[in-house]
Amino acid sequence: MDPAAEADPLDGLPVAIWSGPFPRGAATSMTAGILQLVGYGSDEWIEHPDLWGALARPKDRERMRAVEDLEPGGSLTLEYRLTHRDGHGVWIRDLIGRSVDGRELRGVMLGIDEEMSARRQARRLQQHLARVSEVAEEVFFTRDPGGALFLTEAYERIVGRPRAQALDDVEGILRLVHPSDEAHVLAAVERLRTSEESVSTSFRIVRDDGEVRWIHARASRSEVESRDEHQPGSWIQGLARDVTRERLEQEAHQQAQRAGSRARGSAISRAKNAPKRALGPYRWEFLRGWVASVTSLHHF
Repeated sequence: MDPAAEADPLDGLPVAIWSGPFPRGAATSMTAGILQLVGYGSDEWIEHPDLWGALARPKDRERMRAVEDLEPGGSLTLEYRLTHRDGHGVWIRDLIGRSVDGRELRGVMLGIDEEMSARRQARRLQQHLARVSEVAEEVFFTRDPGGALFLTEAYERIVGRPRAQALDDVEGILRLVHPSDEAHVLAAVERLRTSEESVSTSFRIVRDDGEVRWIHARASRSEVESRDEHQPGSWIQGLARDVTRERLEQEAHQQAQRAGSRARGSAISRAKNAPKRALGPYRWEFLRGWVASVTSLHHF
């Protein structure tokens, strides 16, 4: 039976299953999915033994030669680009295995253009964020659907821990939260995870050196398509800012206001209870006017 005419169980998908002699030469079989991948039919791959090398991008040919070092019974995964019949580049992931007797190679070629595009976008985003984070005083963070966490450099300045430690132990970040604030922080995280698209909250953290800092954080959730119906894809992104100075200044201002209110109340009380004869008529009228003006300002 002609290998090119074999039924393809993956017909219509950007996947091709192939086999050929070791080291890679002409394919002795190739499923029909290769046409969707690179625009050349399976019969062309079988008829032209040099097609692989001719379509491979020059920068990737050396990487593809790694198959020549494959031991009998071994396997490897290669990622390389081939030139489509219409001229554009196609990224391929090739899962290759060598038979135990060493005579044959078999592989599965997958089209990974979308994955490689996503990788490039992620790299560009991380490079941009790295430049921004060098001077930013806010922590920008993202968590992808797979649970991978990204933090900008400000995290280390604010929290006092290396980012690598947080990336290895995501839950450890929550353990930094002050015990008195833990409940409402966990509640905000749960709301973001299950029902709300964005949350904003302030809380304290306790650094490893014992210093307490106030943090204001806001985060949002966006859903993305996922192939796993049991694990819907959610991106979490947000900003966290050290607001310790603002909180201390606010508390100091409130304390000063309370102290001023107590002092005014004490002075007014003493003035109202002072005997008139001890002050004399003129001084009493002056003091009564002062009390009235202070009282109106206090109520204002």
